[in-house]
Amino acid sequence: MTHDMTRRSTVELISDAISDATALVGSEAKLMRAEMSDKVDHAVAAIGMMVMAAVFFIGALFLLLQTGVAFLVQYGLSPAVASVLMAVVSAVIGFALFMAGKSALKPAKLTPTRTINQVNRDIDVARQAVSGTDSR
Repeated sequence: MTHDMTRRSTVELISDAISDATALVGSEAKLMRAEMSDKVDHAVAAIGMMVMAAVFFIGALFLLLQTGVAFLVQYGLSPAVASVLMAVVSAVIGFALFMAGKSALKPAKLTPTRTINQVNRDIDVARQAVSGTDSR
């Protein structure tokens, strides 16, 4: 029986597999960090939009309320009724803006989906390599 010197030993193969797995985990960790950074940037931008919406909302609201009350008083409503009506309209607009910003912060929009998908693909490839099958 001849021993082929070009064949690698089991220890070498296991060592290479562990080395490759370690490198893969490191790459996946880098990908996750990059994607999470992107998601945090998205969250910060969404919060910034909500804050800016509030700033503009307050200034515009004051002017709109004054104009709306004056308009409604001119058409026969009492100042009190006109003020309440304008307050309700402004509350509805404010609520809509808040909900739009809140929607941008849903956990589903902040989940690192690309990293999860890549890890699942890597697991599938590793399973195929271990079982000796190829899905292609």
